[in-house]
Order: sequence, then structure tokens, then C-alpha cells
Amino acid sequence: MQPFKNILIIVNDENTPALTEAATLARNTGARLTVATVVEKLSDYLPTAVKSASIQSLSENLIAARTEQLARMAAPLKDEGLQISVRVLSGTPFLEIIREVLRADHDLVMITPYEKGALRPLAFGSTILHLMRKCPCPVWAVKSPQGRFSRIMAAVDPVPADAERNSLNFKIMDIAAALARIEGAELHIWHTWVLYGEHLLKGPWFNLSSSEINRLRGETRKEHQQYLSDLLRNYDLTDVNHPSTFPKVTRQC
Repeated sequence: MQPFKNILIIVNDENTPALTEAATLARNTGARLTVATVVEKLSDYLPTAVKSASIQSLSENLIAARTEQLARMAAPLKDEGLQISVRVLSGTPFLEIIREVLRADHDLVMITPYEKGALRPLAFGSTILHLMRKCPCPVWAVKSPQGRFSRIMAAVDPVPADAERNSLNFKIMDIAAALARIEGAELHIWHTWVLYGEHLLKGPWFNLSSSEINRLRGETRKEHQQYLSDLLRNYDLTDVNHPSTFPKVTRQC
């Protein structure tokens, strides 16, 4: 399976790492690309003495300039045959990005945390935090061009009784395994568990001995190892590179 088919790249600078990574991913998967930027409301920054008509004119000029900039960035990729379009969004960045994801059914958002030239450079940091929590599709924060990836880690939390959580585990595994195949990367699968209420078991309410707590830890570990085995039984990973300690089940400290 191809992990992504319709990628949204949020940019604010012509040398953005996100576009470089997105273009590489699109070449490998045949995905469509939408290069977009978000123009925030000038009324939030300009003095109140500036007339609304002037603000409207400035906004239109800014949108036109950004549209031209995005088209210039997209042109070389379009010339090499990639499916690519441009969008200038207007409003609060994380809200407009989510609306665009829903409107165009994007399955990945790529964005660079901090970029030069933004009206508020630090806004992209808070934007990514909002997207990580609220965006309906995966978000990839690209710090710098990576080239090919040598290791990919899938952090999963399988719990048989929680169908919603397990659906997310399947999505994580689908994407991680597909990317590992595309990149020829080593796939690491990691699951962390905890003995629920361990601090209470040590307290005066239960006062369990160290040997009893260790026994419970051992039983809990076996349960979680089985949960992970049940999840991985859905995947044929024989053609994927992986470390000798695969998969990894660790206790949360």
C-alpha cells in the first residue's frame, strides 16, 4: 500500500525543508501535492488608524504576492511531472489548515516548525502543537532536509478492549511499514507498559511485598507482549529491515 496519496505542504519560505521532503515522498509514492501558506488577518497587526479599505487592499496584494511565490516554488516540480497545485489560505493558521484538510481530503500535512519571513515566526511552533492535537490526518514536522531515512520508529499502544485506540495502532503500523519499505529503512516497533496503580500497591492500603509486586510486573509484561504480538500478527514484515531486538516492549518508569 502507498501510505499517502494527497499531501498538504505548509510553507512560508522558498527554501522550506518541508517542500523538499514532500517532493521526495511524492516521487516515491505518486502522491498529489498541494503547496499552501496561511496569510493571517492584517487587522490583528496594523494600527487601528489604518482604514478598513486600506487593510482590504493590502490583504489582496499580499495574497496575490504569496500566490505568485507558491506558483514559482511549484513550477520546477510540475515540470518534472509531479501533480502539484497551490493554495493561499487566510485566517488563523491551524484552523485554516484543518479546514483545508477536511475540504480536500488530505492524508498528510507537512510543515516546518520555524521559518524565516513569517509575520510571527514563533506562530508556527504553536500551530504545530494545535495540529498535533486536532488535525484529522498525520502531521509531519520537518526540521531540515533528511535525504533517505535509515530508521523509523512506530510507537504503539495495543489494548484489546479499546477499539478506537487499536484503530490508531493499525494506522501507525500501516504508515511506518510502508515508509520503511519505500525508504529501505530499519523499522523499530516500540511499546511501553506500566503496572497500573503500582504506587498504591506499595502503600499502606495494600502493602504488597516486593516479590508480589515483581510477580505482578512480570504478569503485566507478558500480557502486553501478547497484545503486541496480536497486533503484529496482522502484518507480514519479513521484507522489512529490523533490529535484533524486535519488537521492543519496555516498562514505563
